[in-house]
Amino acid sequence: MTGRDRRERVGLTLTVLGATSPYPGPGTSGPGYLLEGFGARILLDCGSGVLSRLAYHSDYADLDAVIISHLHFDHCSDMLVLRYALDAAARAGRLIEPVPVWCPTEPADVAGLMSYKEALRAVPITPNEPTDIAGLTATFIPVRHPIPTYGVILRPSKAPAVGSLLFYTADTEWMDELPGLVGDCEILVAEASLTAKQGVLGPKVGHMTAGEAARLGGMTNARTIVLTHYPPGRREEDILHEAKRVLARPVLVATEGLRVEWP
Repeated sequence: MTGRDRRERVGLTLTVLGATSPYPGPGTSGPGYLLEGFGARILLDCGSGVLSRLAYHSDYADLDAVIISHLHFDHCSDMLVLRYALDAAARAGRLIEPVPVWCPTEPADVAGLMSYKEALRAVPITPNEPTDIAGLTATFIPVRHPIPTYGVILRPSKAPAVGSLLFYTADTEWMDELPGLVGDCEILVAEASLTAKQGVLGPKVGHMTAGEAARLGGMTNARTIVLTHYPPGRREEDILHEAKRVLARPVLVATEGLRVEWP
């Protein structure tokens, strides 16, 4: 299936561009995900190394939108070079208008970098209010992290009965209310930064364990559970082992190039 086919089909394709944090390891990239379907091509977060991974799947100028869950640099550092790529596309006549970037407004000094010439245009996130983004509807849920951070619920704009097609937790500690806010979802992309032994740190650093991420998948009846946002060097089998202690269902660990499709 070509990139054009993925974009135009009545369905959603998630491609992992990067998953390690707070910095990439050898051959890996920071958090970043390409979402294609229902006429939309959206970049969700843009950490270190994501831009070079994106180039394998899409022309930068073909992005309909960018969503930045929060303005920590492991999630937005490559925005500072995406601006150059899109500026070059605008000067060459390949970019008709700036690509909108939905993002928080704080920290203000970082938020100010999300707009650039005719390449990028920052759009402040409005919490808990459905927002049309290309062919999808996004709802931004405030989560618990040291700076303003938003989980992202995506639904097809023309098929509301589907419910929560995708939920991306962004960076957050465990929240008892989160499953109720999300409801049932088809695809869950959940941060799994901590080991079980590190779980006590969750409320201090604003992160979940792999077990908590798997638990969220069970509570939202997610058909596909993707665990992401783990330190470089952490073994995939260790993440899966902790998840299986909580949820007796298959889960996936995000790695560069992993592709998930719905339906």
